[in-house]
Amino acid sequence: MNFLGNLNRFNPRCAYFIVFLLLCNSNTSFSQITSTYDSSQFFLEIGSNIAFPLLDLNSKDLSSKKSGYGKTGISLNAFYGFHGKKNIGMKIGLGFNIFGYDKSSDTIFDYVNIPSGYINEVDYGRWWFTNFYIGPNYQIKTTDLVFDFTLLTGISFSRRPSIEHRFYKTQSDSSPATYKVFEGEGTSLIFKPEIAVYFSVGKSTNMKISSSYTYSNPTIRYQERFFNYYWTTSKTDKEINMKLSWVEFGIALMFNK
Repeated sequence: MNFLGNLNRFNPRCAYFIVFLLLCNSNTSFSQITSTYDSSQFFLEIGSNIAFPLLDLNSKDLSSKKSGYGKTGISLNAFYGFHGKKNIGMKIGLGFNIFGYDKSSDTIFDYVNIPSGYINEVDYGRWWFTNFYIGPNYQIKTTDLVFDFTLLTGISFSRRPSIEHRFYKTQSDSSPATYKVFEGEGTSLIFKPEIAVYFSVGKSTNMKISSSYTYSNPTIRYQERFFNYYWTTSKTDKEINMKLSWVEFGIALMFNK
């Protein structure tokens, strides 16, 4: 059962509006929280990670329609937050994840059963995720290092890659048969616990090394279409509930003020 499935009925514009309101109120909220501390430190964090897909995103099972055939990807993240005197803080931010598609797992040519002798051209898309985060963190400080534990949650917008096969009778054929899986989209809550250590590299700059785990559970809606001038055109609307997850390892710069 998908306990997060209702989010998939949201209009993405509504979700963006909710996030916009969170961002607009973040400075006020942070100010109210940090007013209980004598020396809170605000920071801006910008970083990049390498990401390894897990669960359905990583699956190469040809018998499962939930397989995502994802390859190793990257993420870009930006956060704004504070660290309080009592080692408790909070941050809010935006992240992007991109994963490639494992082309060796593509079996559409066999599935469509095109007659032998046709020339096949294919274009692949990528997995894209746009994630909005907010969550608390806790620090353990030593003489030279700071250990940071963060639990982020938020909203994730997922886009499944498109796949387009074009089948030509000859190189000069101007009317190819086309089989296309269009981009799929879904919305879900997202959870991201993170462990990090950082150290000073300047008067007001820290270097951060982190590891995190990310999980979302969207229902992806997409369309398959097969059309040309010679055979019957067909169109199928589909949806799949997927467990999308990945682990990340990376670095970031934290600018304190």
